[in-house]
Amino acid sequence: MNNKMLILLLATMCILVAGCIGDSGDDVNGEASNDSDDLVSENTTDENVSDGITDDITENVSEEIIEPRAYSIILDHYLSRPALLEINKGDAVFWNNRQNSGDRKRFTLVSEDGLWEDRSINYGVPFNYTFTEEGTYNYSILGQPRMSGTVIVK
Repeated sequence: MNNKMLILLLATMCILVAGCIGDSGDDVNGEASNDSDDLVSENTTDENVSDGITDDITENVSEEIIEPRAYSIILDHYLSRPALLEINKGDAVFWNNRQNSGDRKRFTLVSEDGLWEDRSINYGVPFNYTFTEEGTYNYSILGQPRMSGTVIVK
């Protein structure tokens, strides 16, 4: 019998609580309130915004964020492909020696602009460099005039 009384008591409590939770939005006088009428907007015109602040925010939002990318230059058939590469500041370039002419030639990569010391690149072992400044940079392969190229950093 105690279980039935407990269930009946719980059911009654749930009904009472459910009735108290709902809010019709009526105030004490029985009139519906409109919260949006109670909100007062002060000084929201463009004239009151300090000059330059909104322009700075707009400029910062409109700047495109470019994630760094990696590019590959293939050294093969005694050519450098591509010979001209345009990248963004912060991008990395990998020079890949794929010259497989029986003896797997080793190349010496030279930065004509002094970005790195001359690098010996063995077959299958790439050398990479991350460009951090805008400009036009030239490279060549020592003793291989057709294996030169240019990287343009924007």
